[in-house]
Amino acid sequence: MVGSNSTHPSARFKLNPSVNIHLEKNFRPRRMDCYQLPKTFDIQTTLNCWAKIMGSGNQENLSLDYHSMTYEGVVQPPFIKLEALDKLRKEHPLRSSDIVIATFPKCGTTLMQQIVLTLLADGDGSKVRRPMEMSPWLEAWVSNQGLAAFEKWHPEQNGWNGLENFHNLDSNWCPSRRVLKTHAPAQLAPWIGRTESEWMNGARIIVVTRNPKDAAVSHYHHTIDLPHIFRYNGSWDHFLTKLWIPGKVESGSFWRWHKSWWDVFQSGSIKLLWMSYEDLIIRPKELIRQIAEFIQVEPTLKVVEGVLEASKFESMKQIAAEEDAKMVAIGKADQVKKNHIRQGTSGSWLKVFTEDQNKLMNRHHTGECSRLSLPPRLFPKINL
Repeated sequence: MVGSNSTHPSARFKLNPSVNIHLEKNFRPRRMDCYQLPKTFDIQTTLNCWAKIMGSGNQENLSLDYHSMTYEGVVQPPFIKLEALDKLRKEHPLRSSDIVIATFPKCGTTLMQQIVLTLLADGDGSKVRRPMEMSPWLEAWVSNQGLAAFEKWHPEQNGWNGLENFHNLDSNWCPSRRVLKTHAPAQLAPWIGRTESEWMNGARIIVVTRNPKDAAVSHYHHTIDLPHIFRYNGSWDHFLTKLWIPGKVESGSFWRWHKSWWDVFQSGSIKLLWMSYEDLIIRPKELIRQIAEFIQVEPTLKVVEGVLEASKFESMKQIAAEEDAKMVAIGKADQVKKNHIRQGTSGSWLKVFTEDQNKLMNRHHTGECSRLSLPPRLFPKINL
């Protein structure tokens, strides 16, 4: 960890009409029909159905094009609405109790959501079974439901009521603070004033980074597993060399994204904690305590041990599978995201990268870190 100075929506999101100009004329996002799913199920049956519904048998509308849109020069998923981003930046103030998790996609977002929410639940992991819904993605939520609806959510007053799909959440517990998520670079932070200290109102931001090689591999699987959104079925090599390294994927350039938040961190002007996914995997207890202190939760032994257990990969994957099975059982399969909790490891890129791909990534990484003045220590285990 460097230190501190103080999930994809499913096909239910409607495409912005302004984005349709980028799509093929006859394309429609493909929803999953309940009759395609079994009447009885277990976890593995659910996963198998997902593979059948979302897999290679449904390639008719896919291509090497990565369907997206651009806002202020940064690539966005096609379900994000330009007017929602404008509204957030002009009209949405952060609250003093807010905790914002800011990550480049596939860099440990869900793990940090699990940790923060379980800390707020005094270490009781049984209360945090749907972290992606309990910690809403600001830009996606407002694109779908509107800012006015989101502003009405006051967890300290009415629990989960007001959040999208709040009926899926445990009505017996809700933290009194909002835990929010964004994949925006600092200059596009989705609230008034971006990262200027006078507009932060004391809110806290946690940035999680990751080895770019692992991030790229995870981002590829994420994209392939969402054909109804990105409509992409290119090879790993095509994705890495033509899309990910050049910054033509969701959230743009990995290096420019981190540069934007690193400058904010270095300024020391706001309450921002910077951590790496690798450190969370290697020494979780130490970092859980630091996160607890940062968000002003007492890190007792009981709380830390509870968070440690709840944030283990095996625990998160099992609970996610159980929750997905529940959604399938009640006809809400379109709210399930395939393989969102996929591996939870560090260093899997070693089994994927070819020698040439590794050399290309090393050259680009070294060049971008030098050009942008990004310290190499920010990205552990890259094996240059």
